[in-house]
Amino acid sequence: MDSRQVDGKPYYSTFPWLLQRRAREQPGETAFRWKRYGVWRRFTWAEYYQLVRWAALGLHELGIGAEDKAAFIMGNRPAWPVYEVGAQSLGAATVGIYRDSLSDEVEHVLRLSGARIVLVEGQEQLDKVLEVIDNTEVEKIIVDEAKGLHMYRDKLGDLVITFGDLLRMGRRLEQRSPGLYEKLVSELDPEMVAGLFTTSGTTGKPKLAMLSHRNLLAMAYQLNKLDPVEPGWEYVSFLPPAWVGEQMMSIALHFMAGFRVNFPESMETLWRDFREIAPHFLFAPPRVWERIAKDVMARMEDSDPLKRLAYRLAMRIGYAAARERLRPGRRSPPLPYRLAWLLAYWLALRGILDKTGLKRVRRAYTGGAFLGPDYILYFHALGVNLKQIYGQTEVAGIAVVHPDDDVRLDTVGKP
Repeated sequence: MDSRQVDGKPYYSTFPWLLQRRAREQPGETAFRWKRYGVWRRFTWAEYYQLVRWAALGLHELGIGAEDKAAFIMGNRPAWPVYEVGAQSLGAATVGIYRDSLSDEVEHVLRLSGARIVLVEGQEQLDKVLEVIDNTEVEKIIVDEAKGLHMYRDKLGDLVITFGDLLRMGRRLEQRSPGLYEKLVSELDPEMVAGLFTTSGTTGKPKLAMLSHRNLLAMAYQLNKLDPVEPGWEYVSFLPPAWVGEQMMSIALHFMAGFRVNFPESMETLWRDFREIAPHFLFAPPRVWERIAKDVMARMEDSDPLKRLAYRLAMRIGYAAARERLRPGRRSPPLPYRLAWLLAYWLALRGILDKTGLKRVRRAYTGGAFLGPDYILYFHALGVNLKQIYGQTEVAGIAVVHPDDDVRLDTVGKP
């Protein structure tokens, strides 16, 4: 564990404190982008911090405080981390529920966590909560996408508000009580529970693992120590926010390293948005890597004979270079292999990486399930440094990962 001090606090203090520090030191730098109606909207660290302050103070007005539980059923949208860090600013713990969960699964997590408030993405998730609300402790529902909400107004009264309503409540409280948010954050302890995360549920219904700010930030620090991420790098958020793996990247490592998070417009436009951003690092389950590889292979088989020949020659060189690079203890292949791979890159591989959105990837991870060694070798042949991660929810996500100079196809790395 790193023991450096920043402003008298451990570097891995709490999420709200780290966000506060980013906003103070890099107010005009881009924290995240969100694509809406075909346009990427940029949010700075100062704007991010402002939204979190308003969300926190809005939740404070609703009676949320230390040790309360705040649930969410969300896709990859800015309201998710704003709400989450806002709740954590009050000493509350958040609990994510997968967006495609059935009503009985939603009920199970809400009852198990004792959540008093829940943020939902839209009407579909709202209906799931309303179906089971009488069996839970939920007192208030916040809706991010307000389309269709007018149909519920007369029936539900004050039970449901919009995310915009929450932010306006917080802004008014900030005007009445300046400095209140900063006081609340100063009282946080890194050992406080930051989130409750569902386990795999292999022995029955999922349980909830309690992870503190220190747990999650220590994980982020160790990953960044092994594989440093630069502040100017891009990341596309598309894994389920309820999963600890996405929490690792879009919040913990994001606050620790300061890179830019990008939220796609929708799951339907994900891969188009992904190619536009061309992220510098990527964490995805095996099914995503398998899909990318199969799409490339199918496209090459359907291409004209000249392109197909160039691809096959380039991949032959790529495989030879990858096998040399993956030999234990070797960081890079010998010079002749590197020169040959550069030729293959300009001949065919560059275009493939560009079309798949992988042209700038410097760090690539897979985890959550088994990915065959042939797929890992395939991406190394393309020039993508794909590495396996193994972990569990109970250990804040990552437990082991391959170092760059010791990627072994039949292992998942070192602790």
